[in-house]
Amino acid sequence: MEWRDALLALAAVTHPLVAGAFVLDLLRQHRSAAATIAWIAILLLLPYAGLVLYVLAGSPRKRSAALAEYLAAHVHPPADAAAGLCPDTERLLRALGLPGATGGNRVEFRRANGQAHDALLGVIRGARQRLLLSVFSFEADAAGIEILGAMRERAAAGVQVRMLVDGYGSLELGAPAVQALVAAGGRVARHRPLVHRGSLRGAFNSRNHRKLVVADGGVAWLGGRNMAAKYLRDTPATGGGPAPWADLSLVIQGPAAAVLESVFRSDWLAASGETLGADAAAPTVPGGSSTVQVLASGPDMPDDTLHAMLIAGVAGARQRVWIVSPFFVPDDALQTVLRIACRRGVDVRVLVPRRSNMRLADHVRTSYLDELAAVGARVELFEPTVLHAKLLVIDERVASVGSANLDMRSLFTNHEVAAVLYSAADIDATAAAIEAFATDASSYVPAAGFARTARAGALRILAPLL
Repeated sequence: MEWRDALLALAAVTHPLVAGAFVLDLLRQHRSAAATIAWIAILLLLPYAGLVLYVLAGSPRKRSAALAEYLAAHVHPPADAAAGLCPDTERLLRALGLPGATGGNRVEFRRANGQAHDALLGVIRGARQRLLLSVFSFEADAAGIEILGAMRERAAAGVQVRMLVDGYGSLELGAPAVQALVAAGGRVARHRPLVHRGSLRGAFNSRNHRKLVVADGGVAWLGGRNMAAKYLRDTPATGGGPAPWADLSLVIQGPAAAVLESVFRSDWLAASGETLGADAAAPTVPGGSSTVQVLASGPDMPDDTLHAMLIAGVAGARQRVWIVSPFFVPDDALQTVLRIACRRGVDVRVLVPRRSNMRLADHVRTSYLDELAAVGARVELFEPTVLHAKLLVIDERVASVGSANLDMRSLFTNHEVAAVLYSAADIDATAAAIEAFATDASSYVPAAGFARTARAGALRILAPLL
């Protein structure tokens, strides 16, 4: 037992010294006070495990303007496309380095998993020159294999096929699953593998959480769905399996698809080093009545574009702010403007799953939901399964459908993309999707009892790290 006692004594001496060094590294980064306090608590209270967590997930954000510069050089949408349609939001996003809105698009909503699956395969099989797919999680289950097979067929037919997956989210997608696609002429790249440039530092940070498929620069499929059966099947697989999740996808035809393609091109260049040649911008679609602006956010933009749009939109709302998200862990600024909106009489509605796929996030959200419910927000819990959609409606002016959860990782760390919708029909369709999800929801009951409220407050310390 003496050697164990010696090891414990050595750890007791060295841990404060090593943790102190990491704390000094943390303090020089000028993070938010909340994030700094959370990391200091973890470093000091979790011997060595906290140090490992800090190495893997605590590296500072490295802000750049790579995507903004790429979009500025390659995208030139009409400047007056959104005239009269929520000009404040459109103008704000342009000021933040994003392309302006484009008119003449056609937008189709796919809420049922089977419909989203069929639309996805339609986009893939309809590609004639190039097919570009970017996704956070690609699973080699029945749905994933079917998608890979459809992409392989396009590659074998001479279509330029490129597939970008996240190095962490698609960790289980091994080389055998994509061999046929590569053999047919397609290429596969990973965004920031866990061991990135020979280092584990920040292995869990700056993930590419975008979900996007673009064919020929003219049609795009996007939203919250990853490539797996639980997102693309209406019933569980034969012999069991996870219950299908609820989500929403869009199919967009027209100039907005070309902007979305440029987002992929920038991501692909960063991950693979290959420059993809660009064709002319997609023309407007005959009869296309939708005005769409592409909102890309993440460390490849000079500002937090999604967060800025949410703050400005909620602060200016007059009738309603409806939010759907798997997770609800906003920063203090966004939580404050939501509470103020409730006080002003705005219909603030937050719809989350009763249980998401991350139990810790479900516990951390409690104090935020309690605060909103206390000032009159409608907080609802989706009951049947995991609700994975990420939707926003503000008044009758703007809506968005995309990949970003309403948590600090999506707001400030991950690479995300959304379609911002300005046309009345698309705003109504987004609101109708929220109403449809809400038919299977129950009202949220705020935390009660000292133990539960104390736990909710304590877990809130972890919010900046999720």
